[in-house]
Amino acid sequence: MIVGSRREQIIGIGCALAVVVLWSSFLVLSRYGAAGILTPFDLAALRFGVSGIIMLPVLIRNGFGGLKSGQVAAITLSAGPAFALFAYGGFSLAPTAHGGVLITGMGPFFTTLFAVLMIKERLGRTRTISLLVILCGMGLMARESLAFTTSDQMWGDMLFLGASISWSAYTVFARAWRVTPFQATAIVAVLSMMAYLPVYLLFLPSNLFIAPLGEVFLQGVFQGFLSVIVALLAFTRAVAALGPVVTAMMTSVVPGIAALAAIPLLHEPLSAIAGFGIILVTFGMVGGVLSMRK
Repeated sequence: MIVGSRREQIIGIGCALAVVVLWSSFLVLSRYGAAGILTPFDLAALRFGVSGIIMLPVLIRNGFGGLKSGQVAAITLSAGPAFALFAYGGFSLAPTAHGGVLITGMGPFFTTLFAVLMIKERLGRTRTISLLVILCGMGLMARESLAFTTSDQMWGDMLFLGASISWSAYTVFARAWRVTPFQATAIVAVLSMMAYLPVYLLFLPSNLFIAPLGEVFLQGVFQGFLSVIVALLAFTRAVAALGPVVTAMMTSVVPGIAALAAIPLLHEPLSAIAGFGIILVTFGMVGGVLSMRK
């Protein structure tokens, strides 16, 4: 069930649309960064270093908001190091299209599974049909994206699935424990920084200090500020207003948008089958949003 007024639903839809734009950009820029001179560990360090410093005053002021230590650990791990390292590792091995299909495309199904098991969310007929339509669309896109997968790309695809599972778990945790957007963002950013950066500096391979300054700045601003702080705030707010399943269904259009953006930006052609898959996913997303009226 969707809890909240019509105003809450409008706010939730607006936040979810902002997430769609940011996540579509995340797919392209993360692939660009991980396929270049920066290592996946560098991208994660920029992600948590920048966001952790920015959000540190918020965490000091507000604390953990009554969350138990296990809940704090689960939120931090699922939306922090686990998601980031799975995603960036995948982008170092597999193309953008694979990440789009397997991270955000599979999100609605992992989220639905967790939501039904953990918080007993009821889907209803409209939402169930919408999920099946999304599944058909994602299947068509996956058929095109994964048709010529190499062994390295298979490992990348497994990492992408890990990222999708991690983020889906965070989605349900945030709703089940009623974590506020600022609370979630501060916890994930600061604790991820504290846990990850010492390990990164001491043990993990890095090209950060030999990478072009412009590339480091671009990834630092996007990964650390826009991708973590802005996107996580917007996503958590959308989950609070719309629920985890509908929010995940709305973000399922991200692979299609990324594929369309790749035509002019990366000169990657889009087949008719993949285009039809995008249309199906879009219809499924619209059905999920309309199910809020039920």
